[in-house]
Amino acid sequence: MIVELRISDLGEIVTGNTPPTSDRSFYDGEYPLIMPTDIVEGTKYIGETVETISKKGFEKYKKSLIPKNTPCVVTIGSIGKKICLSKEDSFTNQAINAIKVNTDKYDPIFVFYLLKYNLPQVKNLSSGTASGRENVSKTSFGKIKVKLPNDLKAQQKIASILSAYDDLIENNNQRIKLLEEMAEEIYKEWFVRLRFPATADSPGYQDCKFIDKEGNEVPHGTTGALPEGWRNVTIEEVTDLVKRGISPNYDENGNTFVINQRCIRERKINLNVSRRQSKKIPDEKLVRFGDILVNSTGEGTLGRIAQVYDNHIGVSVDTHVTIIRGRKDINIDFFGISLLLKQITFENLAFGSTGQTELSRDDIQKVKIVLAKQELMDNYGSVVAPMRSEIQILLKKNQTLKETRDLLLPRLISGKLDVSNIPDL
Repeated sequence: MIVELRISDLGEIVTGNTPPTSDRSFYDGEYPLIMPTDIVEGTKYIGETVETISKKGFEKYKKSLIPKNTPCVVTIGSIGKKICLSKEDSFTNQAINAIKVNTDKYDPIFVFYLLKYNLPQVKNLSSGTASGRENVSKTSFGKIKVKLPNDLKAQQKIASILSAYDDLIENNNQRIKLLEEMAEEIYKEWFVRLRFPATADSPGYQDCKFIDKEGNEVPHGTTGALPEGWRNVTIEEVTDLVKRGISPNYDENGNTFVINQRCIRERKINLNVSRRQSKKIPDEKLVRFGDILVNSTGEGTLGRIAQVYDNHIGVSVDTHVTIIRGRKDINIDFFGISLLLKQITFENLAFGSTGQTELSRDDIQKVKIVLAKQELMDNYGSVVAPMRSEIQILLKKNQTLKETRDLLLPRLISGKLDVSNIPDL
């Protein structure tokens, strides 16, 4: 039977706290402090948090400690978007309302999906503040009405069905992370620590000559020395294009797409949040396989970087994003990983006043990378290209899983899809 309840009927609502950051004795302990910036949209469980709470912090704020599998909803700031489950005993800050679920009547995992389905209601309750930030009070949040099956076993079955999709997504994410780390570790081993293998036309690092800045032969490991034939180059020297994107004419019926800064996150490109537009796009500003895209305007996202690793048709970027296109003779994977590892460098090159920070084309072009011998760069590409292609396959599988899960979510939560005859997973 479907019943209508308030969120406050599901359990105790806990609003978190932020210990004074001036006193670090409250921090760096064993309890995660969940903040909105730690929550990645579309994920089920919270990942690693930036801050943790110490035993001292625990003693002061223990009344707001939440247990494992507690749904956490952002209600200040970017509301209606972010929700997660705690994966261990945790604290939250004041921008999050957590629901310590009454497990005698309700399944916590089900409540997570129930709240996820009802996030638009949270968004609609935003009262704003004098500063313009979105805000939903604890009282208003608790009064939100939700509909759900009253039977605990039905809730648990719905939770298990939806969790099956999220578990597959999480498994794929772990594989993606491992493949990314492998590709970067090989790059660092060959081109940073300079322990590279031999190729058909040149020796490995054990038999290679190393040259210092003055042109003298020196032992391997000498600071600043490079293998003979290698050199430090600027991005300008190895690119055919470093340029901002277009000023789009947004049009829901347009047949081309524009990547904005929101599309670039965690060194990946998410076209699901790109926008359609109808302006003619110059050929050079249509993104190509291998292009590097860098967020170049504004705080928070400036410096984020990703490489185009798919063949997109009719896709450009807006004027807040810079396209970096390597020369045709530079291996795409070598060039891509070289620049992906420069994200912190790009972030630190910002200039301008608060809210108006920019990453200029000239500053991007002056950033230096190491250019190895051609055959070694190509060998690196042949090793990591299959890994990076597998990442794209896994990302597409995840997108399909998310779409299927999100189609099932409203039907399961509303009771339109009867789960009584579905076998346990």
